[in-house]
Amino acid sequence: MANRRMISKLLLCEDQFTDMKVESRLLYIYMISVADDCGLVSGLKQLLFLTTATMENLKELIQTGYVAELSGGVYGIVHWYQSNRVQPTRSTGTIYLQALSEMEKNETYITCRQNVNKISTQSSQGESSQNKESQGKVKKIDAVLDGENKSLQMFFDDDNNKKVKSMFTDKMGALRNMKEYQILKSLIEIYGCESVITAIEIATTGNHKGNTVQYLKKVCDSQNQK
Repeated sequence: MANRRMISKLLLCEDQFTDMKVESRLLYIYMISVADDCGLVSGLKQLLFLTTATMENLKELIQTGYVAELSGGVYGIVHWYQSNRVQPTRSTGTIYLQALSEMEKNETYITCRQNVNKISTQSSQGESSQNKESQGKVKKIDAVLDGENKSLQMFFDDDNNKKVKSMFTDKMGALRNMKEYQILKSLIEIYGCESVITAIEIATTGNHKGNTVQYLKKVCDSQNQK
Protein backbone atom coordinates (compact mmCIF):
# COMPACT_ATOMS: atom_id res chain seq x y z
CA MET A 1 0.00 0.00 0.00
CA ALA A 2 1.27 3.47 -0.86
CA ASN A 3 2.63 5.59 1.99
CA ARG A 4 1.71 8.92 0.42
CA ARG A 5 -1.77 10.25 -0.20
CA MET A 6 -3.20 13.35 -1.85
CA ILE A 7 -6.36 15.36 -1.32
CA SER A 8 -8.06 17.21 -4.15
CA LYS A 9 -8.21 20.93 -3.41
CA LEU A 10 -11.48 21.00 -5.32
CA LEU A 11 -13.00 18.90 -2.53
CA LEU A 12 -11.43 20.93 0.25
CA CYS A 13 -12.75 24.18 -1.22
CA GLU A 14 -16.32 22.99 -1.69
CA ASP A 15 -18.87 24.90 0.40
CA GLN A 16 -20.35 21.61 1.54
CA PHE A 17 -16.98 20.54 2.90
CA THR A 18 -16.09 23.84 4.57
CA ASP A 19 -19.55 24.04 6.16
CA MET A 20 -18.86 20.87 8.14
CA LYS A 21 -17.45 20.92 11.64
CA VAL A 22 -13.69 21.18 11.99
CA GLU A 23 -13.50 17.75 13.63
CA SER A 24 -15.40 16.21 10.73
CA ARG A 25 -13.01 17.74 8.20
CA LEU A 26 -9.99 16.59 10.19
CA LEU A 27 -11.37 13.08 10.46
CA TYR A 28 -11.88 13.00 6.68
CA ILE A 29 -8.26 14.00 6.07
CA TYR A 30 -7.04 11.30 8.46
CA MET A 31 -9.24 8.72 6.76
CA ILE A 32 -7.72 9.56 3.37
CA SER A 33 -4.24 9.32 4.88
CA VAL A 34 -4.72 5.75 6.16
CA ALA A 35 -7.03 4.38 3.43
CA ASP A 36 -5.86 1.43 1.34
CA ASP A 37 -5.29 1.66 -2.41
CA CYS A 38 -9.02 1.33 -3.08
CA GLY A 39 -9.99 4.08 -0.63
CA LEU A 40 -11.28 1.77 2.13
CA VAL A 41 -10.69 2.36 5.84
CA SER A 42 -11.14 0.32 9.00
CA GLY A 43 -10.16 0.87 12.63
CA LEU A 44 -12.21 4.03 13.06
CA LYS A 45 -11.94 3.97 16.87
CA GLN A 46 -8.23 4.79 16.64
CA LEU A 47 -8.88 7.63 14.19
CA LEU A 48 -11.58 9.07 16.42
CA PHE A 49 -9.11 9.02 19.29
CA LEU A 50 -6.34 10.69 17.24
CA THR A 51 -8.58 13.45 15.93
CA THR A 52 -10.78 13.90 19.04
CA ALA A 53 -13.70 13.46 16.63
CA THR A 54 -16.87 11.60 17.58
CA MET A 55 -19.35 9.30 15.90
CA GLU A 56 -21.42 12.40 15.20
CA ASN A 57 -18.59 13.73 13.03
CA LEU A 58 -18.43 10.40 11.19
CA LYS A 59 -22.18 10.56 10.62
CA GLU A 60 -21.78 14.06 9.21
CA LEU A 61 -19.28 12.76 6.65
CA ILE A 62 -21.68 9.98 5.70
CA GLN A 63 -24.71 12.28 5.46
CA THR A 64 -22.86 14.79 3.25
CA GLY A 65 -21.75 12.01 0.89
CA TYR A 66 -18.01 12.10 1.55
CA VAL A 67 -17.86 8.71 3.25
CA ALA A 68 -19.87 5.51 2.73
CA GLU A 69 -20.58 3.04 5.53
CA LEU A 70 -19.90 -0.54 4.44
CA SER A 71 -20.10 -3.96 6.06
CA GLY A 72 -17.55 -5.32 8.51
CA GLY A 73 -16.79 -1.98 10.14
CA VAL A 74 -15.25 -0.67 6.89
CA TYR A 75 -15.82 2.80 5.45
CA GLY A 76 -15.17 4.01 1.92
CA ILE A 77 -13.89 7.38 0.68
CA VAL A 78 -16.51 8.20 -1.93
CA HIS A 79 -14.38 10.64 -3.96
CA TRP A 80 -11.25 8.53 -3.55
CA TYR A 81 -10.25 8.51 -7.22
CA GLN A 82 -10.70 12.25 -7.48
CA SER A 83 -7.75 12.61 -5.11
CA ASN A 84 -5.70 9.43 -5.49
CA ARG A 85 -4.82 6.83 -8.05
CA VAL A 86 -2.12 4.19 -7.55
CA GLN A 87 -0.60 2.65 -10.66
CA PRO A 88 -1.93 -0.91 -11.20
CA THR A 89 1.61 -2.31 -11.06
CA ARG A 90 2.10 -0.75 -7.61
CA SER A 91 -1.37 -1.18 -6.14
CA THR A 92 -1.89 -3.79 -3.44
CA GLY A 93 -5.65 -3.59 -3.86
CA THR A 94 -7.71 -4.27 -0.73
CA ILE A 95 -8.37 -7.08 1.72
CA TYR A 96 -11.95 -5.88 2.19
CA LEU A 97 -13.45 -7.59 -0.84
CA GLN A 98 -17.03 -7.59 0.42
CA ALA A 99 -16.81 -3.90 1.29
CA LEU A 100 -15.29 -3.17 -2.14
CA SER A 101 -18.16 -4.92 -3.92
CA GLU A 102 -20.55 -2.70 -1.96
CA MET A 103 -18.49 0.40 -2.72
CA GLU A 104 -18.58 -0.36 -6.42
CA LYS A 105 -22.34 0.19 -6.34
CA ASN A 106 -21.73 3.82 -5.37
CA GLU A 107 -22.19 5.91 -8.52
CA THR A 108 -19.88 8.75 -7.40
CA TYR A 109 -17.07 6.32 -6.55
CA ILE A 110 -17.36 4.60 -9.94
CA THR A 111 -17.65 7.89 -11.87
CA CYS A 112 -14.48 9.25 -10.25
CA ARG A 113 -12.62 6.06 -11.17
CA GLN A 114 -13.87 6.15 -14.76
CA ASN A 115 -12.81 9.78 -15.14
CA VAL A 116 -9.33 9.00 -13.85
CA ASN A 117 -8.97 6.02 -16.21
CA LYS A 118 -10.13 8.16 -19.13
CA ILE A 119 -7.59 10.88 -18.35
CA SER A 120 -4.82 8.27 -17.97
CA THR A 121 -5.70 6.74 -21.34
CA GLN A 122 -5.70 10.15 -23.05
CA SER A 123 -2.37 10.99 -21.41
CA SER A 124 -0.89 7.69 -22.57
CA GLN A 125 -2.14 8.26 -26.11
CA GLY A 126 -0.73 11.80 -26.04
CA GLU A 127 2.67 10.53 -24.94
CA SER A 128 2.59 7.88 -27.68
CA SER A 129 1.75 10.56 -30.25
CA GLN A 130 4.56 12.77 -28.98
CA ASN A 131 7.01 9.86 -29.15
CA LYS A 132 6.01 9.14 -32.76
CA GLU A 133 6.40 12.83 -33.60
CA SER A 134 9.82 12.92 -31.97
CA GLN A 135 10.90 9.80 -33.84
CA GLY A 136 9.74 11.41 -37.08
CA LYS A 137 11.80 14.51 -36.35
CA VAL A 138 14.85 12.38 -35.57
CA LYS A 139 14.50 10.57 -38.88
CA LYS A 140 14.26 13.90 -40.72
CA ILE A 141 17.34 15.21 -38.92
CA ASP A 142 19.23 12.00 -39.69
CA ALA A 143 18.36 12.39 -43.38
CA VAL A 144 19.66 15.98 -43.39
CA LEU A 145 22.87 14.95 -41.64
CA ASP A 146 23.39 12.13 -44.10
CA GLY A 147 23.10 14.66 -46.92
CA GLU A 148 25.49 17.06 -45.21
CA ASN A 149 27.90 14.23 -44.46
CA LYS A 150 28.12 13.36 -48.16
CA SER A 151 28.60 17.02 -49.01
CA LEU A 152 31.38 17.38 -46.42
CA GLN A 153 33.02 14.19 -47.57
CA MET A 154 33.12 15.46 -51.13
CA PHE A 155 34.48 18.82 -49.92
CA PHE A 156 37.36 17.27 -48.00
CA ASP A 157 38.15 14.85 -50.81
CA ASP A 158 39.66 17.83 -52.59
CA ASP A 159 43.45 17.68 -52.20
CA ASN A 160 43.89 21.20 -50.82
CA ASN A 161 40.99 20.90 -48.37
CA LYS A 162 42.20 17.44 -47.33
CA LYS A 163 45.62 18.95 -46.58
CA VAL A 164 44.06 21.53 -44.24
CA LYS A 165 42.01 18.86 -42.47
CA SER A 166 45.04 16.58 -42.05
CA MET A 167 47.12 19.42 -40.64
CA PHE A 168 44.35 20.32 -38.20
CA THR A 169 43.99 16.75 -36.91
CA ASP A 170 47.79 16.33 -36.64
CA LYS A 171 48.36 19.54 -34.72
CA MET A 172 45.08 20.30 -32.93
CA GLY A 173 43.31 16.96 -32.62
CA ALA A 174 40.35 15.20 -34.15
CA LEU A 175 37.23 16.92 -35.37
CA ARG A 176 34.64 15.68 -32.85
CA ASN A 177 31.32 16.14 -34.60
CA MET A 178 29.52 17.33 -37.72
CA LYS A 179 29.36 20.91 -36.49
CA GLU A 180 33.16 21.11 -36.21
CA TYR A 181 33.58 19.77 -39.75
CA GLN A 182 31.16 22.44 -40.92
CA ILE A 183 33.11 25.19 -39.13
CA LEU A 184 36.40 24.08 -40.70
CA LYS A 185 34.71 23.93 -44.11
CA SER A 186 33.38 27.49 -43.62
CA LEU A 187 36.83 28.78 -42.61
CA ILE A 188 38.37 27.33 -45.77
CA GLU A 189 35.62 28.79 -47.94
CA ILE A 190 35.90 32.24 -46.34
CA TYR A 191 39.64 32.63 -45.83
CA GLY A 192 41.20 30.07 -48.19
CA CYS A 193 43.40 27.05 -47.50
CA GLU A 194 46.68 28.92 -47.05
CA SER A 195 45.21 31.38 -44.57
CA VAL A 196 43.68 28.57 -42.48
CA ILE A 197 46.99 26.64 -42.52
CA THR A 198 48.75 29.75 -41.21
CA ALA A 199 46.09 30.09 -38.50
CA ILE A 200 46.64 26.46 -37.47
CA GLU A 201 50.37 27.11 -37.10
CA ILE A 202 49.69 30.20 -35.01
CA ALA A 203 47.09 28.39 -32.89
CA THR A 204 49.60 25.69 -31.93
CA THR A 205 52.71 27.79 -31.29
CA GLY A 206 53.83 30.59 -28.99
CA ASN A 207 51.29 31.81 -26.45
CA HIS A 208 48.42 30.13 -28.26
CA LYS A 209 47.25 26.86 -26.70
CA GLY A 210 43.89 26.32 -28.34
CA ASN A 211 43.07 22.85 -29.65
CA THR A 212 39.53 23.21 -30.97
CA VAL A 213 38.10 24.33 -34.29
CA GLN A 214 36.25 27.09 -32.43
CA TYR A 215 39.58 28.45 -31.25
CA LEU A 216 40.95 28.18 -34.79
CA LYS A 217 38.04 30.31 -35.96
CA LYS A 218 39.01 33.02 -33.46
CA VAL A 219 42.59 32.97 -34.76
CA CYS A 220 41.42 33.14 -38.38
CA ASP A 221 39.12 36.07 -37.63
CA SER A 222 41.86 37.86 -35.73
CA GLN A 223 44.48 37.36 -38.41
CA ASN A 224 42.20 38.54 -41.20
CA GLN A 225 41.16 41.68 -39.34
CA LYS A 226 44.73 42.99 -39.37
